[in-house]
Amino acid sequence: MKQLKEAVRQAIAQGNWYAALASALTLPDICGWLEYPNKGVGDRYRLWYDTYIKGEYSGKYNDSDKVEVILLSGNDCYALRCAYLHNGQDDITNQKASKSLKSLNKFIFVTPSKSGESSKHPVRTTYFDDDGNIRFEELRLEVDEFCEHICCGVDKWEVDVAKRDDIQERIKKLSIIVES
Repeated sequence: MKQLKEAVRQAIAQGNWYAALASALTLPDICGWLEYPNKGVGDRYRLWYDTYIKGEYSGKYNDSDKVEVILLSGNDCYALRCAYLHNGQDDITNQKASKSLKSLNKFIFVTPSKSGESSKHPVRTTYFDDDGNIRFEELRLEVDEFCEHICCGVDKWEVDVAKRDDIQERIKKLSIIVES
């Protein structure tokens, strides 16, 4: 897993945002398979994401929040993974994986500020029709932060599964690129 996380982090450091995003979106797939090999792809992706990453995108953001607000769930992220890796898109409206979602339609990824400042906060914007019904929602994320959150999720997961022999055996089967 180290080589895969390093590839994402190197792409971030180089400003290679598309490679960073594509590689980062595969990490929950790989970790999910390693931990839950008998579950379906979508189920294991969502379960792994919700366990190790969702906390970065959920919580009570102010004193008036009575329940946890989830800005980016495992369903959302899996739909993004499908749209981006299969079609090169950030619009998840037509993804089967997004059918259970209430209204999130699109992701907007932004690069880090050239001044080095970062808001560190995702922004979910809701658009309403004339009758007040939710028509469309988009989630704006900083691409470097999103990719790093996934890498940090893998870091946490590696600690959790370090003594699981079954997972460690499957990790040994991951592809490696051998230097010539």
